[in-house]
Parts: sequence; structure tokens; C-alpha cells
Amino acid sequence: MLLGSTNITVYDGNITYSLTEAVSSGLVTGIYYYDGGYKNILGEDCMFKPGYAYWLYSTKQNLKISLYE
Repeated sequence: MLLGSTNITVYDGNITYSLTEAVSSGLVTGIYYYDGGYKNILGEDCMFKPGYAYWLYSTKQNLKISLYE
């Protein structure tokens, strides 16, 4: 699943961002998964791969993230 095509919304109080906008604005600084070592998909092909857990790193506390199909 390509990063820009995912239905992930990031909420910062009353402001809503797409995941791409949150990354561009610096709110989300990394999206990591583990595959023999931690890898950041923002530095790779920007693809979510099935069967992996992901960790999102942000520069701000109390963001809400919604994932939907």
C-alpha cells in the first residue's frame, strides 16, 4: 500500500492532516517497521507491507491518528 494512497488522518486538536501533509509539515518524522533491524519507510519506497507492525514517530504529543479503508 503506497504511503500517499492510504487513508490515514492525523488530528492535531482542531486541525486535520492527511498522513502526507503531516509528514511534510514535520508532525510525523518517521514510520518504522522491524525486518532484521528497524527500517523507516519514509527513507525507502514509502510502502506499507502486509504482516508488519508500524511505529509512527512525531514531534508533538497528543496527536490522534485514524486509519480506515
